[in-house]
Amino acid sequence: MLKKSFVGLALAILLPLAIGCGRGNIVGGLHQEGKSNDVEVLVADGQAALDRGDYEEAREYFGKAKNLDANNWKARYGHAVAYMQTSEVSMVKLLTTVTKQSATGRQGISRKSPAKTGNNGDFIEELLDKLDVLKDVVEVIIVDLSPIGQALLNEEITREEAEARIGATLGDIELNLTVCHFLYGILIVLDSDDNDHVGTGGDVFEINRETLWVEYRSESGGPGKVKEVADEGLGEIDRAVDYLELAVKDTLLTDHDIKDIRDLLDEARDSIDHDVWTEAAIQEVVDYINGL
Repeated sequence: MLKKSFVGLALAILLPLAIGCGRGNIVGGLHQEGKSNDVEVLVADGQAALDRGDYEEAREYFGKAKNLDANNWKARYGHAVAYMQTSEVSMVKLLTTVTKQSATGRQGISRKSPAKTGNNGDFIEELLDKLDVLKDVVEVIIVDLSPIGQALLNEEITREEAEARIGATLGDIELNLTVCHFLYGILIVLDSDDNDHVGTGGDVFEINRETLWVEYRSESGGPGKVKEVADEGLGEIDRAVDYLELAVKDTLLTDHDIKDIRDLLDEARDSIDHDVWTEAAIQEVVDYINGL
């Protein structure tokens, strides 16, 4: 789960992907959508499908355009939008849940047991069951948007040129990459056996479905395995920091919101970055993840 002061913010960042951008179909006349091998036509078809809510078709059209031209950033961004919409993870529902609880203050999802939280608890349990899907969604978004982010990090393109190529604000791209790399770092730690089943099976960290907490299972690899996955997770968090530094230039977030994200990333790095892994160090990671 996400840290309480960060949940609503993170979802608000991801919401542009869940909703999609507002470009119209620039193709006039009649044609069969998705049948063309012209990248620009496919991108326009994908956007038209997004606009009318046909997300499976939009995902197909943008995917075809991306396969024909991997350097078409509108196709990459559109595919990320469509993939989010066709996933089993309802970001809109999650945002609604958080918003209701945040109405009187900066609070996120309650970690109380489902029996004590009613429908909200049921939803948390449902979300935990879909961590595998969330990991898949985050991976796709990172793959789709990283070429854009890397070009900006390496200063291979001006910010004006980048916005013209993608048709979306860079703040959206950079903050989505910040959040996705952070989430991916945590999910990597929880999926230590990399079998696409987060917190189950042979993972060294197991999600207890009764308490909704993470527990350490020493029989599934011990400190050596924990160090391996923690180092990989730390790399993702470092990438999140890089994109946050870019996003500061292009975001409408307040200074307070930016500080919240910076603090969260710093805490994650401090918690996960250990030179010598012991039972005590592992417990720090467990405590950190349980505090999210």
